Amino acid sequence: MKVDIGDSIPEWVMPEVSPERMKTMAALLRDPNPLHWDRTAVAALPLGLGERTINQGPLGLSYIINMLHAWTGPESLQHIHMTFPQVVLDGDRVVARGKV
Repeated sequence: MKVDIGDSIPEWVMPEVSPERMKTMAALLRDPNPLHWDRTAVAALPLGLGERTINQGPLGLSYIINMLHAWTGPESLQHIHMTFPQVVLDGDRVVARGKV
């Protein structure tokens, strides 16, 4: 595959972020942070997020990795550096996109 600087990477879509997946991921990661599985803990924050749980970073990273794997295959990814510029909440639709 020939790739040039400026090429767009095809979008990958997660139609709806699942609170059940967040709860499962919290258990698998042994993540004690209730923001990933307890709606009342999120509602108590002074951030105005309501009663929607917050997606874990590893799940957010997986959306980007899925996009790249769908585009160029699982052998193409050698290294990734990612930041999380915004909060992803349960029920959100997430679109992973990028440019070379």
